[in-house]
Amino acid sequence: MAFYYFLLELYLKSSSLLSEDWGVPYKTDIFVTEKDKRINELENKIASDSFNNKQIFNEAKAIFPVIKALSVSKHTFYFAKDSMVINTVLLYKADKKLVNTDQQKFTNWLKQKLPKDSIMVIYKN
Repeated sequence: MAFYYFLLELYLKSSSLLSEDWGVPYKTDIFVTEKDKRINELENKIASDSFNNKQIFNEAKAIFPVIKALSVSKHTFYFAKDSMVINTVLLYKADKKLVNTDQQKFTNWLKQKLPKDSIMVIYKN
């Protein structure tokens, strides 16, 4: 993606979008600056909403060897009354479901590991 920004910047500079006589930027430069700010905001949002599933899996597997796979992501749940809730959901696959005490330990560990208040843990065989 950085390469495309480089090409765009190169194009803008080669197109003489800056008034060399006056040193005043055209509106295109302002648009590009605002666009870059918005791209940075979105990239930061994506980074804050993502999880390192591989690292979480490796750590969880060390504590709970029965876990064969897992995935963590944010999910938005919509309700009929025009409301919504965003929850962190962990889906794990194992030969058998964790027993209640291990399930509670797993959930508590996840709450410490992940900076999220609400975590839903779902078993898939």
